[in-house]
Amino acid sequence: MSESKGKMASLSMPEPPVQRALIEPMFHRPYMEGDFWYGITLEWMHSWKTYVGILSKKGSRPAGRRGEREKSSDGQGASGGSGGPPGGIFTAKLQHSHGLAMVPEDAWNTLFGWYGLADGHHIEKCAVYNYGDKVEIEVNHNPFKVMLSNSLKDPACECHIIRFSKAERVGHIEWKIRETFHVKRSVQTRLWGRLEGEDWQPLFDREKTIGKLLDIDSDFIKPDLALEVSDADSIWRGRPARAENTQMNAVGQFYKFSIFEDLSQSWEKDVHDQIDLIGRNLIQKMHQNFNNFMNRARDNLTERELGIQDSERHLEERENEIAEKMKLLEEREVKLGAQISQHNQNVVAFNKDREVMVAQMEEERQELKKNRDEFETEKKDFQDELKRMSQLHRIQESRVKLDIGGQQFTTALQTLQKEPYCFFARMFSGRHSMETNADGSYFIDRDGTHFRYILNYLRDGEVKEGTMPDNESFYNELLIEAEHYQIRGLVEHLKNLIRQCGKPKRRVSPGESPPERSYSTRVSGRSSGDSPPGRSYSPRMPVRSTGDSPIETPYSPRTSGRSSYSSYSSSTGTSSFGVR
Repeated sequence: MSESKGKMASLSMPEPPVQRALIEPMFHRPYMEGDFWYGITLEWMHSWKTYVGILSKKGSRPAGRRGEREKSSDGQGASGGSGGPPGGIFTAKLQHSHGLAMVPEDAWNTLFGWYGLADGHHIEKCAVYNYGDKVEIEVNHNPFKVMLSNSLKDPACECHIIRFSKAERVGHIEWKIRETFHVKRSVQTRLWGRLEGEDWQPLFDREKTIGKLLDIDSDFIKPDLALEVSDADSIWRGRPARAENTQMNAVGQFYKFSIFEDLSQSWEKDVHDQIDLIGRNLIQKMHQNFNNFMNRARDNLTERELGIQDSERHLEERENEIAEKMKLLEEREVKLGAQISQHNQNVVAFNKDREVMVAQMEEERQELKKNRDEFETEKKDFQDELKRMSQLHRIQESRVKLDIGGQQFTTALQTLQKEPYCFFARMFSGRHSMETNADGSYFIDRDGTHFRYILNYLRDGEVKEGTMPDNESFYNELLIEAEHYQIRGLVEHLKNLIRQCGKPKRRVSPGESPPERSYSTRVSGRSSGDSPPGRSYSPRMPVRSTGDSPIETPYSPRTSGRSSYSSYSSSTGTSSFGVR
């Protein structure tokens, strides 16, 4: 044993087969909203599974379930040595770890009772939350902007950012805000909340969770919370602007501890108390700094007021100067009268010249009208041509819905035709009659698990680094799909990756020889009607006649356990297309 027995173990440890029989079924439990799961490092979990016989001592570590990953983030050893039980449990935060196994609460309580915690590790408890379209472990707590609703009209109102779980009860959140703003216990309060851009909602039921009341479906939403304090006569007058006018009181009790603190040990609570003390000291210092800022602002305003008084004296002096200049302007007015008389004479001469210019302008206006008529004709022809081009562009950019083995994918027709000689370029070349399902999609009888990688390659024209799992088995599976869809650049890229792994890329059935093909590594820019220079490439796909079985013609070698043929069928089971 390289690790000593963990602290706080409270239960006698049974034999390894008994441990396995009790704990292993719990690992397959699905996520249920409201449950709690706990984080354990993969090293410790691997040591325990080896100890109880779930994994062989020489076997490779399987991919983890849910929170488990292939690599560990902390590199700490949790193994107990040669064949013995592991030491205290190693834990890690879900949002900071790349090697973590999540276990349900009853499994955690049992393991914790047997092994306890390793020194320096803490209980990492996570809530299961329903995000609307899926139920998952909550990785991050949302930041809430909290304030007093009675002071919202003040631009300099005090605000704080506090993180809460979406599964947290309103009773604890309201208690925490009351403590932040030092609200006395005898004073009644109620809580309001809103999402960005929405109206305030009453959060008067302290037993409900904040995520359900505000309909939060993401870890990155930053809601606002306003605590309303009642007046001395118990009348609610400080509700936020545009909030519902109601005198209803909040119901339910306050909760001093959050849903994650009920299992905390005494040493953990001491840490939280120290953090709270540091926070209160920080707030006091912030108040002191704010008061100093206000004093400096008042001094600055006094200086500005003195500056304004000096400006008023300068303004009076300028008014006297303006009066003297007005006298000079009157003298200049007399002189301007004489100049005006001369100007009137010039106007008479100008009128004569204007008549000549008007005649010339009329001639030019006729010429301009003629040119304008010609321009309007050309403009109409151009708009007609632009309209035809716009219609052609919309046809080219039309969306296509594909049903790949039951999974729906929607993309642009132009994306599917980027690879000129691929499966989809021939499918949508217009030379084949195709039928769609009832929902307008084209059904392709292939595994849809890897199709998103095929589609991303057609969109980007390349495989971006870090977008695919680094796994040879995955490369072989994706290669089969790429060969089926005849994506030459992706096939060549995957073959290079498999060669780098130093293992055979895939198996070939007895009596079957591998095909010899030459592929490029980028999506070609040639149209689907061209043929690649210097060689002949004639893939064949199945043809199905109405009411008959499909006539299948192989276009590539079969691989063990997978079909190398595709069929396209509608809801009526009628014919699809074939490309030769």
